Amino acid sequence: MHLTLFVPDLLWPDHAHRQAFEFEQTNPLARFLFLATHKASPFSATDSWESILAGAFGLESHTAPLGALRLLGESDDTTDTNAFGGTLLCADPVSLDFIQQSLVLSNPGAAQLSPDDCNRLIDSLNEEFADEGCFSVGNTSNHWYFTPNNPDMELPNLAACSRLLGRRIDADESRQVLGREGLRWLNRIQMCLNGHPVNEARQMNGLTAINSVWPWGAGILATNTLGNTTPFTIAIGDNALLRGLCTLTGTPHASETTTATSTLLLDTSLSTAIAQDDLDAWQMAVKHLTERHIAPALDALASGTLTSLSVVAPDAYQTHRWTLNATHKSLNPSFIQRLLGRTHNHPDLATLISSW
Repeated sequence: MHLTLFVPDLLWPDHAHRQAFEFEQTNPLARFLFLATHKASPFSATDSWESILAGAFGLESHTAPLGALRLLGESDDTTDTNAFGGTLLCADPVSLDFIQQSLVLSNPGAAQLSPDDCNRLIDSLNEEFADEGCFSVGNTSNHWYFTPNNPDMELPNLAACSRLLGRRIDADESRQVLGREGLRWLNRIQMCLNGHPVNEARQMNGLTAINSVWPWGAGILATNTLGNTTPFTIAIGDNALLRGLCTLTGTPHASETTTATSTLLLDTSLSTAIAQDDLDAWQMAVKHLTERHIAPALDALASGTLTSLSVVAPDAYQTHRWTLNATHKSLNPSFIQRLLGRTHNHPDLATLISSW
């Protein structure tokens, strides 16, 4: 049996902040990170945990149609959906501010965007872009999409919001990725939304103004790709993109933990906490992850009921991968090692992470 934990933002971004890594269950997490083989792969300009997840399912991470896959995962009918056959772009509603040479990106929670607000903002965008395409709302109010009339239309395509929320973004780098036409496209959207009556009402009520959209995940999902092979027997996690990938590849999906020959479990709670700059929530999430999955997996590796444990942890700049096999000799210390108290011979979590 093989277990893959896909955990965006497993590590708090400030590695020098020792107190961030002081919480219950640090010992089994530190033990796993110390024993496992570690590799790190740098991100390209448009990478995100979503593109890395698509790569784990066998798709080409740089070209995977993430928008169409997310919409597919939001649909109740996987055989009759707008996700197939046409170019689709995620165009999620955001608040975009400039601070010196940086962009600061935030997006509203689904509960903060009423259907009426969505419809009025979308109507205005569709009036502006009537000759070029159509904006629409998915099953979640903060998931917006753009479908161009011309499939060959040059669309802006950035990294997903998840990589950037709660972090400063280099404005010049984003401009280079967008290009001339992409910048023009976004400028038109910002002019349409700035001063919109919906935003004026939101600001009066202390809510974030929706002054832009964030374009990412462009691509076409062809129907003939259904049933692609997948390395996983089952995938677990409550996420639309994950459900879309499972539908595409014929992978069974569950929202609750179960056992299978090769299991992938997606946990985005740590990434959400970092986007909100909430250290307490991040510590609670990583404690829960370690308690429910990593610590039991270490025991299962030692007993031989689990063959390997892999942790894939994208952050804002790179993807960390740790792999630990049941054959690792330190999982079953000898009698002499136990007698000498060397069964937990590893640095504490804060020291380990600060050494990287």
